[in-house]
Amino acid sequence: MNIREAAPANMSARTVVVTGRIASIDIFRGLTVLMMVFVDNLDFVKGLPWWTYHVPRQTNGLTYVDMVFPAFLFVMGMSIPLAVERRIAEGESRGKIWLHILARSLGLVALGLFIANGPQVDPQQMGISAVWWDLLGFAGIALFWGVHPSSPADKRIHRILKYSGLLLLAVLAVVFRRTTPDGRAAWLDFSD
Repeated sequence: MNIREAAPANMSARTVVVTGRIASIDIFRGLTVLMMVFVDNLDFVKGLPWWTYHVPRQTNGLTYVDMVFPAFLFVMGMSIPLAVERRIAEGESRGKIWLHILARSLGLVALGLFIANGPQVDPQQMGISAVWWDLLGFAGIALFWGVHPSSPADKRIHRILKYSGLLLLAVLAVVFRRTTPDGRAAWLDFSD
């Protein structure tokens, strides 16, 4: 049965848009990302019930907060094969698909580094506040990984914006300084 056969007769004047996406996966991914943002900010709120925090490392147990990242990995595991299948169906080469996966992975690593290191910015050593460093970092990430040409004529402006974002990220990474607990100046924190 196709969409036209399944649609009620009174819907004949409406346009049905078929996206080829699986709504349940998109909804689950969206809710999972929303929960990631929510639980990431719970650490700053004190006095909440125990089940609204991660279980301490030395303790056996699990709260819903501990299940958010595994849920994200699960939905990504469901989404990746579908995305790769779609790209293969569109005629993309395996090399181009792997390059896309590498670029997306590097984007997530860069986003994670900027989010994790933002609060550690030392304005005295850098000459820029943590808020400005974060904003410029997110702008660089958005320019480098988020700008896509809408037509072949826009490729030049696309390239300019893309490499401006990369340059901005490189400058921010080079100037980044934080103060360690023992008072020394240090670069990006790649630890937990």
